[in-house]
Amino acid sequence: VSVVGNWSLSNNSAGSLGSIQGSETNFVATAVGKTILFVSYQNLKAEKELVIGGAVLGTTASVSVTPSPTPVPAVQTVPTVTAVNIYDPDGRRLSVGDSRNFKAKVLFSDGAEKDLEIDWSIDGGLGTLSRVHGKDTDFKALKMGSGQIKASYQGVSTALSLEGIYDVSRELAMREKIASKYVAETLWPLPRARVHTILHITGFTWKPAPEWDLRLDFRTRRQPTQLNHRDGLAAEAGYTIKDTIRIGAGYNFSEYSDDEFALNNHSARGLVFRMSGKF
Repeated sequence: VSVVGNWSLSNNSAGSLGSIQGSETNFVATAVGKTILFVSYQNLKAEKELVIGGAVLGTTASVSVTPSPTPVPAVQTVPTVTAVNIYDPDGRRLSVGDSRNFKAKVLFSDGAEKDLEIDWSIDGGLGTLSRVHGKDTDFKALKMGSGQIKASYQGVSTALSLEGIYDVSRELAMREKIASKYVAETLWPLPRARVHTILHITGFTWKPAPEWDLRLDFRTRRQPTQLNHRDGLAAEAGYTIKDTIRIGAGYNFSEYSDDEFALNNHSARGLVFRMSGKF
């Protein structure tokens, strides 16, 4: 197969080329010595050494060089985390007051298993953990029931939130909040998971008196990749002391928090107590 290559010389004083682009070229020797003829085509390169003696000066020679592929260095694949394994050497049922040590190892895509720093958490409120970050942790059972000990490695979380307030009148204000959070983590015993959560809140605040206010929030949380869509309500009453400290109490009828940084690994439904201040 003939290709249109780019031609050049390492030593232009030894001779000249009839053309610097084409499927072939003519070389004319003008001086005794050596030169290297180069040809390239896309990522292919080739070269040929030419030796010029006194008897061939002024001679025209047709040179054709077949390019050979340039060796492509092998791409080194970086192993990725595939799972986090929790080891429970005992495995027996715990009683109230018992303690047990749990260890975890990180499994990589190349089959390697390493002892690395793990983030620990527990669901169900059944006991306490001696540490929430480390290669192992000690769990102490405080009450009867069932729950889960979770281990995650290199969880990544990115959150963006926009919030605005519009005063409809002196007594009524409207609040809009939209937040987006992206979380990627490896949670035993599952492979690395990615979750995108969108939170949208439309709230109204009514002030029947300067010190008192009533709030009502309409909430929507969506997780498009998990096809999860939940709506909810939250109501709250508050009292402001000297226009600086506000104390509020209410009830969250939805199962999630209005805090975009919350883990949302448990239900947030229930009574809400809030204290805030301004200076």
